Amino acid sequence: MISVMSRGASQNTRFKKKFLVFLGVVIVALSPVSQALARTLTPFDHTGTDLATSPNLTQKVVNKKVNPLPATLTSGFNPEVDGFQFSNWTESLPTSAESIALLISIFGSDSICRQNSSSTTCDPYPSASSFALAMNERLADGRCEGMVVLASKLFNEKRNGLHLGNTSDLTKDQLAQQISYWWGTQILPAVSAESQRTRELQPSDLIDLIGESITSGATSTLGIYQGESGHTLLPIAMRALNDTVHIDVYDGNTPKITQTLTINTVNESWVYAARDLNGNTLMQWSGSGAGSLDVIPVAVRTPQATSSFVNSK
Repeated sequence: MISVMSRGASQNTRFKKKFLVFLGVVIVALSPVSQALARTLTPFDHTGTDLATSPNLTQKVVNKKVNPLPATLTSGFNPEVDGFQFSNWTESLPTSAESIALLISIFGSDSICRQNSSSTTCDPYPSASSFALAMNERLADGRCEGMVVLASKLFNEKRNGLHLGNTSDLTKDQLAQQISYWWGTQILPAVSAESQRTRELQPSDLIDLIGESITSGATSTLGIYQGESGHTLLPIAMRALNDTVHIDVYDGNTPKITQTLTINTVNESWVYAARDLNGNTLMQWSGSGAGSLDVIPVAVRTPQATSSFVNSK
């Protein structure tokens, strides 16, 4: 999902209209990849249909009344230490070669490069080139999804003793390529399918999924949708109070600050107000009902091959 920053919301809407016209020409023949990228293309709306590539991670919601979660949960994730000290940014990749390289990292070179490509160069299929261009234009709107996914992975690597040090010590230059990669994984059919399934649920039905991701170490993203815009957060703690559930999140737009999204379980609504260190509101969003939130495990973001570019005309 592409981050929408409050000051650029109207500009993003104007860009989206032009982008959709272009994209309709570019990838009309790219199925199921075109469907898998639908959350980026239409934008922020997952409509992936490759359900076989993703386990039914939402089935456990049926049993949520049997084993209720504790009233307070925490992952141990601290944005001041485990988040990035730089903010989400808007900038495209500087060259078409880097855009193709990003697509290769997600689908593999055999899916993107013609058979006559040498071992050191890639001659991309025409549709792959167009697709990479369109994807890069969307990357220029922001990297919120890539930032929270990478923050989750680094946090869990640290928890499991795979590396030492704090995420907060790492710079944007060190991590820019990885952030772009994890942002790009949203086009995978498994990610789109998981979003589609969870967006069919009411906000209160997602609480168990969010809680389980928190107790396992902040291992799922939380997508929020308002109108035609969307943003991605990382749930890190949760507190239940009467008819409301307060979900603390890491937001790549606001380094060092723990933000909170609140779900009202009675009227199936939610509100998210991101504030800066001085208490000024930077983002005020709300929503209700199915389709306004999604929960996607980081574990489903596994690269996979596709024949869509090879078979396109």
